Amino acid sequence: MPTVQIKNGKFYRDGIEEPAKFGDPDQIKALKRANEIKANPIAELSSHETVTYTATIKYTCPNCMYLNFDEMDESDWPFDEADMDELETTCNECKHVYILANDKGTLKLKAL
Repeated sequence: MPTVQIKNGKFYRDGIEEPAKFGDPDQIKALKRANEIKANPIAELSSHETVTYTATIKYTCPNCMYLNFDEMDESDWPFDEADMDELETTCNECKHVYILANDKGTLKLKAL
């Protein structure tokens, strides 16, 4: 059965605009639905708490001796060293790339 909707004050049947027709039962139903929505507007609200943690990784580049500060954001849990294992970081000065390695709770840099 074709569905009639009202969009921007015009009737649409199955997505195709059509002229208003006196006595058309589908158009009448669409008008009644539109009037109900106008008379009783309802909105739903949902919310949830989001916690974002920022991990700051500070290291001195062994290649150029530049002190780097890298920040990474994550939601829903605090960072620990295990979360950083095998992530890449790049020196902001010389652009040398390193891999972070978790070695018994201590982050170490491995040259790539």
